[in-house]
Amino acid sequence: MRWSWVRWMPVCSLLAGASWLGMATLPANAQSSAPSLPSAPEPASVDLSAGSPPNLLAGGGEPVAFAPNMLGDFASVSVFNSAANIAENESPRPLDRLFFSFNFYDNLDRSTLNAIGSPVHNVQTFRYTFGAEKTFLDGDFSIGLRAPINTVDADGRVLSGPFGSVSGQGITGTEFGDLSIILKGVLAQCRATGSLVSAGLAITAATGPRHFPQAPAVSLLVNGERSTALQPFLGAIWTSGHFFLQGFSSIEIPTTRDDPLIWFNDVGVGYYVYRNWERDRLLTAIVPTLEMHLNDPLRDRGSVNIGGPDILDLTVGATIEFRRSAALAIGLVAPMTGPKPFDFEVLTHVNFRF
Repeated sequence: MRWSWVRWMPVCSLLAGASWLGMATLPANAQSSAPSLPSAPEPASVDLSAGSPPNLLAGGGEPVAFAPNMLGDFASVSVFNSAANIAENESPRPLDRLFFSFNFYDNLDRSTLNAIGSPVHNVQTFRYTFGAEKTFLDGDFSIGLRAPINTVDADGRVLSGPFGSVSGQGITGTEFGDLSIILKGVLAQCRATGSLVSAGLAITAATGPRHFPQAPAVSLLVNGERSTALQPFLGAIWTSGHFFLQGFSSIEIPTTRDDPLIWFNDVGVGYYVYRNWERDRLLTAIVPTLEMHLNDPLRDRGSVNIGGPDILDLTVGATIEFRRSAALAIGLVAPMTGPKPFDFEVLTHVNFRF
C-alpha cells in the first residue's frame, strides 16, 4: 500500500481569501481582540496521478470501502449557533455533492432554562440545512457551502406571583441562520484502500439575525449573540474490507470574547452489512454506524452564558446508498452527560453525488 502526499500550496491563497471574507462580515459590535488565525500547513511533494472516486461510497469503480459521511451531533449552545460541528454530514474526503440535512432537538437546554427562570420551556428546535460541495485539483481539494434555516417552538411557562399565576408567552418562529464556507484538502492518502488524512477550515459568518422577534430578552439560550467563527480541523479515514473508522478533531474559534471556544472530537465506526455496486442495482449499500462526539469548552468551563459543560453525545444510525450516487442517512443522538443540552436529537441527511 502506497501513501501519496498532496501539495497544499495552490490553496493557501484560497484559505487566506476565505478567512478575510469571513472576517469582513463581523457585526458592528464585535470586539477588536480576535484570536490569531491557524497557520497554513507546510507544502509537501505531490502525487496527482489519480482522480477522485466517481461515486459516494466506492472508489475508482472498484469495491473499496470508501466510508459514507459522518452523521454528527450538531451540538449547540444556542438556537442560533449555526457554526455546526464539522462532523455534521461531512466526510474527511473531498466530494462533489448537493445535500440537505434535517435536525430535530427535543427539549433544548431544559436544565439551563429552568436554572435561569426563563419564561419559556419545552423548547423544540428544527434546523434545515441546504448545501453543496465541489472538488478541484484532481479531487484532492473541495469548497463547500452550508445555508441553515432555524425554526423554534417553545411553550410559555406558568409564572406564580402575588396576584396568582400567569402563563408566559410562547415562541414560534423561523429565521435564516449563519452561512458557512468549508475548505477541505487531502494531506496524504492510500488510493488502494481509501484511507486518508485531510485538513481544512470552516468559516461561519454572522449573516443571520441575532434573535427571533417573538423571543423574550431573558431567554438567554434563545437570543444568542453570535460572531464570525473559524473552525480549523483535521480529518481521517481508515478502511479495511467492509470495516472503516473515521473522525474529525476541530476547534471552533470565535472572533468575540462573548462566544464559546470549543474543542470538538468526533469518531465513528461502521461496517458494510450489504454492498453490491453493480450499476443496474437500485440498492447498492447499507452501512450502520456508531459515533461518539466530545464537545469540550476550553474557557469559562461550566458557565451558563459562555463555556458550558463538557458534552459527550452518542449517535447511532445507518446510511443507505442508491444507484451509487445518492445516499440517505438517518440517526438518533443521545447526550450521555449532564446537564443535557437536549433530551434527544433526530437527524436525516440526503446526499446527491455528481
